[in-house]
Amino acid sequence: MTDWHPSTRSLELFMGGEMNSTESRDLVLHLLSGCSNCREIAGSFAPGCSRSGGASGQVAKFAVASNHSEERYDAVFERVLPRVWETEISILNEAAAAQNLLEELLRHPHERRMLIIRNSGRFQSLALCEAILESAQGGGKANSDEALDLVDLAIVLAD
Repeated sequence: MTDWHPSTRSLELFMGGEMNSTESRDLVLHLLSGCSNCREIAGSFAPGCSRSGGASGQVAKFAVASNHSEERYDAVFERVLPRVWETEISILNEAAAAQNLLEELLRHPHERRMLIIRNSGRFQSLALCEAILESAQGGGKANSDEALDLVDLAIVLAD
């Protein structure tokens, strides 16, 4: 519990759904912290309850339900975060390999590049597509035909 307590008017606005999320954030945290006095006051403003009370149990149930929701979210994050990290590592690995793959592709004539892009999964990545476009755009290509060939390659890859 904290030393700060919301005003009765703030609790009334909150329970009536008249407070925006920014204003209600600290109030919700305070109610969830277990301040029984503020829960009692807030409960008295719950829709369908008289000012004389008996609704603090509803606010307490809300706090308990919130704790259960938190536990469920924690379980979801525990399942999802490893996948997110694996995906992030995969993206970083693709980006690191893209320049080498581009150099390998550029050793071949345009027709062979197209064949490689279409048939080899190793060359099918967003990072390689971005590297090809960067090479076409900012590579200082003396030959605009070569830049156009690279753009065609990127289109096939993106497709």
